[in-house]
Amino acid sequence: MKEYIGLKTKADKLRIPVDYFILISKSGFEEDLFKLNENLYLIEFTKENGWVVRFSPDSSAER
Repeated sequence: MKEYIGLKTKADKLRIPVDYFILISKSGFEEDLFKLNENLYLIEFTKENGWVVRFSPDSSAER
């Protein structure tokens, strides 16, 4: 959540219009990020599954 808020704050300060934010992790995400109603992609990398889109604005469920 801290990284997302930081990115959003920087974009606002610089007045950069943002369509989507993308966060990438290899250790998972805080559950609060899944509850946000934002244009946010959460992508995770694991040895077992490779790249997995865990959440996107196009779906309300994990993939």
